[in-house]
Amino acid sequence: MPDSTVDMIAANVILRARFSLMLGYYADMLFQQQPEAFNKTMRFLFESVGYELQHESVITLQSIDTLCTIVSDADLAPRLDPILGEIIDILNQLTPKISYPAYFEFLGEFVKFYAESLKSQIT
Repeated sequence: MPDSTVDMIAANVILRARFSLMLGYYADMLFQQQPEAFNKTMRFLFESVGYELQHESVITLQSIDTLCTIVSDADLAPRLDPILGEIIDILNQLTPKISYPAYFEFLGEFVKFYAESLKSQIT
């Protein structure tokens, strides 16, 4: 999927929510040979969690659910390693502002999976 297609999908609320849903089902199969496209798609999901702040909660909730699926998948979660620093920055910005319980469930799963990596990122 070309970068411009990902950008176009991100422009529409309904498409963004459905795109997040689709990623929950197919992220393990998508972009296996295109790591930059995978990374950009994952950035989209993490940044979409912040849409609660823009009153687009449907996107936020779907993105949280999809991220929970991704970090719970032992085969898929390691593919996030190259952008772990960026993810931590995004989560640091969002955590004080997000009020959905599902977000904190996701954070728990994220911390469980990345506990060792997070130690080196934080210290």
